[in-house]
Amino acid sequence: KVKATVSANDVIVNGGESYLFHEDKWEEMVPVKTDKPSWLQGELSFTNAPLKQVIQSLEKEFDITIQTGKVDLKRRFTGTFPKNNLNAALKIVFDPLGISFEIKDKTVTLSK
Repeated sequence: KVKATVSANDVIVNGGESYLFHEDKWEEMVPVKTDKPSWLQGELSFTNAPLKQVIQSLEKEFDITIQTGKVDLKRRFTGTFPKNNLNAALKIVFDPLGISFEIKDKTVTLSK
């Protein structure tokens, strides 16, 4: 067991469980079914995560800035993408959501 705390909001997480802190509350996620985290395999994996959090992870992982424009950041994403291929990661995240992207230097611009 571990105790996770954000802004005085606590949750106890048992082995195999996962939670997401979003919009000032904890959301219980799909149970973890693997004994090896995806990041150990060079991937990032998300289950029903708000697009805003996925974008933050992309920015951090690839050292880029993503301009979201009018894209709805409350949409949810479920999937896994490689940590070593920006173009593949962007296609995996945005193509199924019908979001176009353009890469210029270290800036990615999204459009609907």
